Amino acid sequence: MHPAIWIVGVLAVAPLLFLPFVAWPLVVRRNLRRRGVTVPGTCTGVTSDEGAYFSTYEYVPVGGTKPLRGRTEGRGWPFAKEGDEVEVMYDRDNPASSRLTAEMGAVRDWRIATGLILVWVALFIPFEIYTVLYYG
Repeated sequence: MHPAIWIVGVLAVAPLLFLPFVAWPLVVRRNLRRRGVTVPGTCTGVTSDEGAYFSTYEYVPVGGTKPLRGRTEGRGWPFAKEGDEVEVMYDRDNPASSRLTAEMGAVRDWRIATGLILVWVALFIPFEIYTVLYYG
């Protein structure tokens, strides 16, 4: 088998290895939008790591007594300051799965990344077919 077939095949399939990592935040947000319950919470701290800010927050699910904690995904700015009241959306089937409502709107970048991976694969599949037919 010609090396070009292997090279094009690897280039076509390699981005699929990253697809679960890119698409997972979209799945979590979709589930929260479908089954989410919004409750008030409190920002308990903000940390910074290499220019990304992470806000930790605490909330009590509806009908619960024990507060749960969550942490935002890293951003170039904090979603809230320590002590601020925040609005938290959690999954009613899994109360530990939560996001700040301010964070829920930030799906554009994840959709772009997922779309780019799918476009990459869609462009390389015809190229792989051509390579196999040409080098056979």
